Amino acid sequence: MVRHKQLRTSCWFTAPSPMVQVGRRSKGIEEDFAQDLTPSEKALLVATQVQTNSSIFEAKPGIAAWRSKPAWYVVSNDDRTVSPDQQKTMAKQIKATTTVLPASHVVMLSHPQEVAKVIEEAAAGR
Repeated sequence: MVRHKQLRTSCWFTAPSPMVQVGRRSKGIEEDFAQDLTPSEKALLVATQVQTNSSIFEAKPGIAAWRSKPAWYVVSNDDRTVSPDQQKTMAKQIKATTTVLPASHVVMLSHPQEVAKVIEEAAAGR
């Protein structure tokens, strides 16, 4: 995983042993992945978020829909998992209608109404 300057902890989804992994996952989720959620929401994520399968980073998509269809993108401006600058660059590359929110990586959990509005606008083609 590529780390960027805002990431204060090591990669939260890998660790040398299960006991270390639990502690690292908890700290990483609470401080860097979902830092804007309530304590109970963070606890739920710690209990349910599965380990990322590393093969996802090797995936090679076929035809990208954004090349021929309109795109929308929600930038999480307080994201410590994927740099907000990188998100903005990707959104610009795909010519997306972009919304920027002051949110962690889990913007759909911390700002559900705003994300739902973007989805509704996309579905309506606005």
